[in-house]
Amino acid sequence: MAMETMRSCLQSQYDLAEIYSPPRVVTEAKGMGMKGGFSLDFSAPDPDGYIWDFSRHECRQKAFALIRESRPYMIIGSPECTPFSAIQNLNMRTPEGKEKVEKARAEGEKHLEFCCKIYAMQIAAGRYSIHEHPLTATSWATDCMKKLRESPAVYTAEAHMCAYGMQSKDKHGPGYAKKPTRFLTNSVVSARALSRRYPENHRHVHLMEARASAAADCSCALYTSSSSTNQPHLHLYYLLSLITICHN
Repeated sequence: MAMETMRSCLQSQYDLAEIYSPPRVVTEAKGMGMKGGFSLDFSAPDPDGYIWDFSRHECRQKAFALIRESRPYMIIGSPECTPFSAIQNLNMRTPEGKEKVEKARAEGEKHLEFCCKIYAMQIAAGRYSIHEHPLTATSWATDCMKKLRESPAVYTAEAHMCAYGMQSKDKHGPGYAKKPTRFLTNSVVSARALSRRYPENHRHVHLMEARASAAADCSCALYTSSSSTNQPHLHLYYLLSLITICHN
């Protein structure tokens, strides 16, 4: 009932929507009886075949229009972080590598700026958003991210993904992956809910020691789920924070 009241007050068609993600949190939201909305991502074309390629101006404008029309109560944004991974610094040692990395980061910054515009729309309308990137990502030093963090309406949360059950493997076997992550949100309740640090009672797997693809993988941390049946789906904590807001 609380969610329905908030949705009505804000004229929101959906409780939750995702950008830069295939249907994950939205799917879980629907399973919990919430009104899950859209999930916009290059890897998940619409039923009519439309591809959400946010490198295209036309595509970004279509997303803005969709948000203005549907007014989702909360939007979760997790743009690709690979261009901003600290491991990319290893590729800067040659002129060719440096040029490639700088080009990728310039393109990645355009996507960050697009996300920040969406978050600003949400804030101005009295709705919510959550942005997520690894704590060590160089994206936090970009102008748009620094401006967002400095906004008096935005709160910062930091978490260790192992506190949510994130695991990986190394030569010693399975273990927890610490993977420090930062969130920006205009909900103080979400910021508190997402601030989780690792307990001192388990071994950490250093991702740099794992296979190269795992080390370079900056896929959205709270969206990650394990093939292990007893590992929780980490993105449920997004839903937990959203429900907490609604009942606060």
